[in-house]
Amino acid sequence: MCGQTELKHGLSKAAWVVLAVGLIAFLFSSGRWNIFITAWIWPAAFLYFSRSADSVRDFLPLAAAIAAGNAVRWLNVLDAGGVIDAVLSLIWSVCWILPFVVDRLLYKRLPGWLSTLLLPGVFVSLEFLRHFTLVGSYGVTAYTQTGILPLVQSVSLIGSFGLSFLILWFAPVLLHVCGNKRKGWGAAAVYGGVLLTVLVFGFIRLNTAQGAAETVRVASVVGPYYRKFSDATYETISYEESVAYLLSEADRAASDGAEIACWNEEAFSIPDTKEADFLETAAEFAEENRMVLILAYETEDTDGSEAGLTVNKLVILQPDGSRTDYVKTHLVPVIEEPYYVKGTGAVPTVRTDRGVLSAVICFDDSYVSFNHGFGAEMSGDFSDTDILFVPSWDWRSVAKAHTKSSEFRAVENGYALVKPTYDGLSAAVDRWGRELMLSSTDESGFDSVRCVDIPLEGKQTFYGRHGTVLDLFFAGIGAVPVCAGLFFPVRRPVRQPVWQPVWRKEDERD
Repeated sequence: MCGQTELKHGLSKAAWVVLAVGLIAFLFSSGRWNIFITAWIWPAAFLYFSRSADSVRDFLPLAAAIAAGNAVRWLNVLDAGGVIDAVLSLIWSVCWILPFVVDRLLYKRLPGWLSTLLLPGVFVSLEFLRHFTLVGSYGVTAYTQTGILPLVQSVSLIGSFGLSFLILWFAPVLLHVCGNKRKGWGAAAVYGGVLLTVLVFGFIRLNTAQGAAETVRVASVVGPYYRKFSDATYETISYEESVAYLLSEADRAASDGAEIACWNEEAFSIPDTKEADFLETAAEFAEENRMVLILAYETEDTDGSEAGLTVNKLVILQPDGSRTDYVKTHLVPVIEEPYYVKGTGAVPTVRTDRGVLSAVICFDDSYVSFNHGFGAEMSGDFSDTDILFVPSWDWRSVAKAHTKSSEFRAVENGYALVKPTYDGLSAAVDRWGRELMLSSTDESGFDSVRCVDIPLEGKQTFYGRHGTVLDLFFAGIGAVPVCAGLFFPVRRPVRQPVWQPVWRKEDERD
């Protein structure tokens, strides 16, 4: 007589509830929306579900949740088109899924405290590598804490990847404590001590920040004239209109007491045959008004010298007639990369009687390491930078995410940052990340000159000085617990395989 066949599934109802909570938190941490506390919740929820999975099939709902969540968070935000955005998000999701796979396979082979390093180590290593891809540092976990200034101050020591590690480390420590109530408090004490130290450091750094004895008045100029909307298309205005706009906006800035004026990315479109005349007009104004002008514009290739490619550049003009040029290094995929000249990475820095000024263009500042010299060519004066200028052109869906991530560069490296932005958020922050000016083109329009007093107190941070070493450390930090788990297991091997069969059949015979 044959007995009954019993089917057992590895997931409990609690695991499904936790997965649902994690997915909701995941949707509201980065991308389209951001609530800072959710970045601490979803890793713990997803990790609980992952470790509850007894099989590959049990794990698949987590992978699906991460992929779907990323598609929702970033759909139409990257503005590459709905289908391309979705595909990029799904491919990108591998970097979120893989750390949970590694943790699920190896965490039982490591002692408790070391097992807590698997998830944050692998995740941050992938974050670092991912930020060299086409999307830059969009989605870096540290950016979810924007506005939480005591915590953000930590990036002056350990950089944004270090802050990401701290956030993601919370989840495995929490699960370790819950699963090992007697032995787990040691790891909790270590983590709590690190987090408390970071917060105390941040509070002290903010509360001891003094107002600068010297400031410089800076004009952030967002122009309407480079291109004007016409049935969702762009039309380039004439050279004569560009010159008129240059002089009128520069005069508005001077009338408001500005000593430096910086325009948004591609504020002018200048034929290469007219570039010399355009800059001569600007230089005359700079000399007459004793102003530093930072002009961001594009030149059209009319003589074939650039193989038909457009040049996206900026020029820093000083009152004494000196000129420093820079060509955008990191081009936006699809929109710019096939059509624009790629810059060499030689970041300009100039010493003026209005401070030490440096500049990059828009997407350049999304590459964290580039802004302290990794992959860039910096002069010796860059470490003394007082203000970094970032002329930008965003689009509304990405405006907040980009501007808020840009503000991290100021705290990481110890300089003020001014970001005039077309079709987005223009901002100015001091070296502690405190906003001095925030202006949206939705409110101020595409014809605005916003002046703000910027403190001249640039001071290179520990991260700014040693950022390359720290970044490489976090790039490889995931390899330590992975290698320990693969080659040096310190626990007795578990009797059952890490991935158990999806269904187990138990035949009972009478």
